[in-house]
Amino acid sequence: MSHSAIADDYEESCGEITPFLYSVPDLRVSSGLARRNVGSPTAMRGPGAVPGLYALESAMNELAHKLDIDPVEFRLMSEPKVDESSGLPFSSWHFVECLKTCAEKFGWAQRTPAIGSMK
Repeated sequence: MSHSAIADDYEESCGEITPFLYSVPDLRVSSGLARRNVGSPTAMRGPGAVPGLYALESAMNELAHKLDIDPVEFRLMSEPKVDESSGLPFSSWHFVECLKTCAEKFGWAQRTPAIGSMK
């Protein structure tokens, strides 16, 4: 849910990236807009995808934890083969390469996986 000025059509859709980031066969992403007596809003420190991605990635971490699967492996298992929001192939897609490179550079395999065990 986001808000906008009564006389403005601005809407910040926080779920815009969700339909193609992970493979989810039964996905519904929705948002709402509340008209308020406020000034016209605009994107601040990033578009709506930023807070939406934080929520999505937090949910992915929680699901991985509940399923007792490494969070990076869970993301790799959920990698889409095509843009599922359109059914079209990606013109380029380096998500798996990015995850694997980052995990290696950050020493992911050497971490202590228990929540809160590392500071």
